[in-house]
Amino acid sequence: GIKEAVKYCKKVYPFPKYKTAIMDCDDFAILMKGLMSAEFGINGFGIALGKTPKDYHAFNLARVEDRYVFVEPQSGEIFEIGDNGYSCDRAIL
Repeated sequence: GIKEAVKYCKKVYPFPKYKTAIMDCDDFAILMKGLMSAEFGINGFGIALGKTPKDYHAFNLARVEDRYVFVEPQSGEIFEIGDNGYSCDRAIL
C-alpha cells in the first residue's frame, strides 16, 4: 500500500517546486510524512536523514511488510535500503 499511497499524495496534493533554503528536502520529507499520517493513518512512515550520491539529504522511511524501504518524496520513488546510493544515519518514526 505504500506505493499507492505515495502515488495518491503526489497526484492529489500539489507539491511545491524545490527552492533552495525555502522549500528543500526536509520540507518535502515532512510534508510527505504528514500526508501519510493524515490521509492513511500510516504509523510506520518516518523522516530519514542520510547521505545520497549528491549530498546529505532528507527523505522518508516506510515500513512495508517485514522490512523498511526509502521513499524519495520529491519524485515519489520507492526503493530498497542500500539502493540508489542512499544511506540513513538518523530517522524519526
